[in-house]
Amino acid sequence: MQDSAFQDGEDILHKLAWYAQRKPVYTGGNKVELLKGGQTLFPALVKAIDAAERAVWMAVYLVSAIGQSGEVLEALKRAARRGVPVYLVVDGFGSHDAPALLWHELEEAGIQLAIYREAHQISIAVADDGHGFPFKGTFSLEDLLKTQTGPRTLRERVSSLGGDMLLETSEQGTRLKLTVPLAREVV
Repeated sequence: MQDSAFQDGEDILHKLAWYAQRKPVYTGGNKVELLKGGQTLFPALVKAIDAAERAVWMAVYLVSAIGQSGEVLEALKRAARRGVPVYLVVDGFGSHDAPALLWHELEEAGIQLAIYREAHQISIAVADDGHGFPFKGTFSLEDLLKTQTGPRTLRERVSSLGGDMLLETSEQGTRLKLTVPLAREVV
């Protein structure tokens, strides 16, 4: 069982490894065209993807297999099937309603897929070079609750929501990361 969990972790890291690679560098000789509205945007995306020879890099917030968005996904699959490397980053929150079968179909076509954020939680990170805390170190929510230190209102709110918090403070500044589950229903 432990080997299976280890393999699952390795699989996830392998799937995301491409995302850590050096990104394309902008060079001269490129063209920028403002595309207004979906009626102009989606056909232009399909045309560009169909013409791609070296690679396609795309990041999107919403994914749907329906309508013009679906046509873009089909163009991505065609590109991957003809041997063009396709890298797609999807926001898990914006696309949380997309069926798991859609992700499977994209990966089966050869698309390197990374879902940026899990749909069941939201994380917020704030960093600055300030020195607002009279203590230094790395503190979990549990540490902050035990010692009654750190930003009290945030500490209590995050705890009441069943979330997590990490506070890192040093001479170089402070970093605060909050993670809270998303509500499934609004009452």
